[in-house]
Amino acid sequence: MRTTLAAAVTLSGALALAGCGSAATTPAGSTPPAPVVVATSAPPSVGATLPTTGLAARISAAMVKAGSGRSTLTSHGLPSATSLSNDVAFTVVDGKTSNVQGTLTTGGRQVEIVMAGGMSYTKLPPPRPAGSKPWVMGDANIAGALSVATKRARIITGDPLALVDSLEGGMAKVVDSGGGRVHYSVTGAKALGGSDLKVDLTTGAQDLPSHCTLQQSGVSMEIDFRDWGTPVTVTVPPADQVSTLPKG
Repeated sequence: MRTTLAAAVTLSGALALAGCGSAATTPAGSTPPAPVVVATSAPPSVGATLPTTGLAARISAAMVKAGSGRSTLTSHGLPSATSLSNDVAFTVVDGKTSNVQGTLTTGGRQVEIVMAGGMSYTKLPPPRPAGSKPWVMGDANIAGALSVATKRARIITGDPLALVDSLEGGMAKVVDSGGGRVHYSVTGAKALGGSDLKVDLTTGAQDLPSHCTLQQSGVSMEIDFRDWGTPVTVTVPPADQVSTLPKG
């Protein structure tokens, strides 16, 4: 079984087009409060190496405090038929729950995606079968063998908390810092499978990520975060515009 970023890319495209996505457990449509300044401790000195457990916890707490943001993702090292990009807005409800809305482009085909309330909604581009509804809904909490693979795919579909998960079990070295910005190089994280995952991460003064690159087996994903704390509303499509993805 492939466990590289490339495998996650392939799966995420299939999930987005089929209507399965990341797990959120709260209703959409809420607007987060104004940005909150997150109190942080002094960053470690340049050259220091530390377990990612504490770093992941700080980033997660900062995301929850900020409440919302936007991000874009671009893939590198993939054939054009499987290349990926996204542009999404999100709300962060708690350390395990986020809601996402935006677009995912895979192999030149763009789809609209919404992930909220434990469900995933995908709007496929034309042409569509006559009489079909524009949106397809699927249960985000798909079970069995795909559950782990779905977790890997979350980062592709724009879940900001997937970045926190990607740091699991690694070691972070401080490459440089200044003005509240800290640049980390993370190795040894195994959340996406294998042992060759490398994460290059830059956080700002409030422990909020601004840029991240994940590299594995010749494939890389570059993510830029922006507009932390800017109000975002994730809207579920109207029920009469949604069909349900068959189970089984």
